[in-house]
Amino acid sequence: MRKQVLAFILLSTMVLSNTSAVFAAEFEPEDATSEAAIHYKEKDGATDPLDPDGGGVIDPVDPENPDTGNPGTGLEGPLTIDFVSKLYFGSQAISSNDETYHPAAQPSKVYTYNEETEENDLTDYRFVNNYVQVTDGRGVADAGWTLSVTQEEQFSSSAGELEGAALTFNHLKMTNTGNEEAAAPQIKMTNEEGHAIEKHELDPGTKMTLVEATEGQGIGTWFLNLGQELVEDDGSYGDFPELKVGDKEIPYQISKDIQLDVPGSAIKMKDTTYKTDLTWTLEAIPSASEGA
Repeated sequence: MRKQVLAFILLSTMVLSNTSAVFAAEFEPEDATSEAAIHYKEKDGATDPLDPDGGGVIDPVDPENPDTGNPGTGLEGPLTIDFVSKLYFGSQAISSNDETYHPAAQPSKVYTYNEETEENDLTDYRFVNNYVQVTDGRGVADAGWTLSVTQEEQFSSSAGELEGAALTFNHLKMTNTGNEEAAAPQIKMTNEEGHAIEKHELDPGTKMTLVEATEGQGIGTWFLNLGQELVEDDGSYGDFPELKVGDKEIPYQISKDIQLDVPGSAIKMKDTTYKTDLTWTLEAIPSASEGA
């Protein structure tokens, strides 16, 4: 009798094992799906100045007063001018000859992390092209924008105008924060009358459009580089403020593609600074749906 019970238990175990194997072979678990999502709305805050050579962090300063930073415009909204370089042509000796002057490139501070103090120490300066930064955060694919500049008046001081002086931008270039697939805005190589031009010479009191972004172009942050060629100051470009880190003197770099031509006949007074204001205007091109 005991043998029969044992045999029954063994037989039952074999049957159950075989049944489980059949079920395991026939059953396939099903996949489950979950969702991950993010929602975007148009930009509404300000955008800090970024590096026109790739979009990294930058700490630009005023080339005329290097101890003074240039934090950008602080403008808020979906379509903004975020930063404009100040153009400083240095201190020049009075000349009776026709002269061409070039401004300092845009200086910015370079920091290195100090492990002992756990702070960022100023260790150097670097230079980039003088530039204008624009951000289009509207998130509309078929909209566009234009960027224009107006030299409000002739270079002048309380002593009078610098008659015949002409400010010119050569070899303008658009860059962005590193997105090579983004569609770049176009440098406008025609004047307001539609005539082809090789350079952008400003006429005081007249607005000149420099950049145009049409449908699908200029989305995100873009930089209008006011020229492309930088050279180290060898002392022949005028006098610029001292730029030092500790005991190390930092030589200025000069933006060769920006020029200020001053006739020898223009009257220049000593110890006098001649200035003008440049007004940068960003205008939206409506999308097709907005224009409808």
